[in-house]
Amino acid sequence: MSYACWALLADHYQDTRFKYNRYEARKFAASKLNNGSYELRPDGKNNLRPLIEGFGKVAELCEKTIRRKGAWVRGVTETPGFVGKSNLSKFPFSHKRIVCDLEKSGVERVISYLKEIGPLFSKPDVCEIRNKIQHNREFPTTNELADVCYHLERIKNEFEEIGLAPISFSKMKTEVDSYGRQKITYQALNGAVKTIHYAPEYSMNHMPVRDQTLIFFGTLKTNKGSEDLRYRLIEDSEYVGLWRGFPAFH
Repeated sequence: MSYACWALLADHYQDTRFKYNRYEARKFAASKLNNGSYELRPDGKNNLRPLIEGFGKVAELCEKTIRRKGAWVRGVTETPGFVGKSNLSKFPFSHKRIVCDLEKSGVERVISYLKEIGPLFSKPDVCEIRNKIQHNREFPTTNELADVCYHLERIKNEFEEIGLAPISFSKMKTEVDSYGRQKITYQALNGAVKTIHYAPEYSMNHMPVRDQTLIFFGTLKTNKGSEDLRYRLIEDSEYVGLWRGFPAFH
């Protein structure tokens, strides 16, 4: 849920530079969603209920942001120097909230699904079954557990298809045609394949184009150029911090 909030509502051109760090995404989601009636812990140690409710709140915030998209237009000093001087290079991120710069039909599909997630977890009642396992209550039956597991598997697959799960794609190959144009193919462990064509205007605007590992947000594309929305994966943990800066031998 925090990934969806971060991916759709952050200013990736100016603030994140399209680098996904799950710890920073959790903090971002808490800062955007918390109010008097709803609280999300920025450290990620949340109960199941607020996480489920959070998807609907992300959808509401996306819709509110799109309705007020005029308030998020970048000023002249916040855009690259080439903007407005040539039609050869496109600047696809003219708003400070990236959801305003994405293809409309794709965004509508994601928002619609975000609204459906709450009801999906209530039939069967995933929270109720989960609470039966960890508390001194009547343990769920075999059929109840089987139904919940099947249901969660289906939701997981839908998350991956739509892009709500931050799945990493590894670079498989790079092809270059006779004109020097590059086509780069990425593949995830679940077999999903993504192909991007190297476009200088996107590398100039910080969107990754030739990294070894990327995260793609489902089928969401930018309005200008119809490029797949994607992010660099930044690993961050105590283990990574322990070895950061240590010489690597090859």
